[in-house]
Amino acid sequence: MGLLAGFLTSFLFSPRYTSQATLLEKSPNENEPAAFLSIDIADQFELLAQEALSTAHLRDAVRSLSLAKPGQQEDKLIEAIHDHVTVTPQNTPGELTAPVFYVKYSDHSPARAQKICQMLTALIVEESLRGREQHFSSTHEFLMRQIEVAKARVAVIERELTKYRKKGKNRSAQEERKYRGLLRDYEEAKKFYRALAQKQTQAELSMTLEEGQRLRVFVLLPASLPEAPAFPNRVLCGVGGMASGLVVGIFLAVRKNP
Repeated sequence: MGLLAGFLTSFLFSPRYTSQATLLEKSPNENEPAAFLSIDIADQFELLAQEALSTAHLRDAVRSLSLAKPGQQEDKLIEAIHDHVTVTPQNTPGELTAPVFYVKYSDHSPARAQKICQMLTALIVEESLRGREQHFSSTHEFLMRQIEVAKARVAVIERELTKYRKKGKNRSAQEERKYRGLLRDYEEAKKFYRALAQKQTQAELSMTLEEGQRLRVFVLLPASLPEAPAFPNRVLCGVGGMASGLVVGIFLAVRKNP
């Protein structure tokens, strides 16, 4: 009776289907595989996944796929995604030499679970490519603006110096002091401009080197289409019911025959 009760009770719960995708983090250079899973890499991937699956990114993705209507339904879906998505590392080494991570998402519909899991893996892969590119892009733009400002200052001082040079020995004492001050400013401005140009060159070189060395996230196995519900586990419910029935039966038997 306990076995039957446990099995029938499992039908009271709405089934949930779990789709799983497998991500691989490795170096673009196949001759330099990444070391197997370390705490640092796991932490970095966790931060990457948190940023990729932030509310802002999820909202854009949900809208692009028309998974929910804007407004309350959209907010509920994003909340449900946060509640039912898991990103976990492979804890034991296998045949692969690079860290492996699993992305799982559960939903009442198997097709919907697969579609959302595909969306989540795409967001993580895109974020792995975008993160450092944005950093180098912002650094490059900042240095370029600074270089333009420094270049403009050098040009302004050069024009002022040209005016005083044309006067030659006819410069007054006050103009001579102004001229020498401009010379000092000119040298300082050129020195600052050269320093910025050197930083820009170093930044471009670092970006090139980083591009070849950084780890990237690849989809090893795409999101699966679940064939059977992951919850509830009807076999486990039946076994639990049978165990409960056995305990109750023993208790009643002992009570009746002390």
